[in-house]
Amino acid sequence: MIQIYKNSLKEYFSSTVSASFIGRMARKVGLKQRKSRFNPVSFVTSIIVQTGSGAKFTIISIGARYAALSGQSMESKPFHNKIKKPAITQLMGMLLKRYTEFLSAKFA
Repeated sequence: MIQIYKNSLKEYFSSTVSASFIGRMARKVGLKQRKSRFNPVSFVTSIIVQTGSGAKFTIISIGARYAALSGQSMESKPFHNKIKKPAITQLMGMLLKRYTEFLSAKFA
């Protein structure tokens, strides 16, 4: 089993996708619509890290990971509402597309 850790993820993440890119895409898909304390980089990172860890993959576990990464916690219901938005699927799709293009250019 391969585990994904926050430090290694930041190293790989930053080489292809910057924090500002994630922020811009989060605004573009409507995940972050106004000025708030919500951190889309920590949000995406928490989803990826929790997926790659051996722990349970639940909304509560992702929320706890987000709180650990961002230094701020969200109540369970608002976090649940945020993660269930179709914008999450769009954002993750954009990031996956970016990585696919990066890999294609690198190894083609």
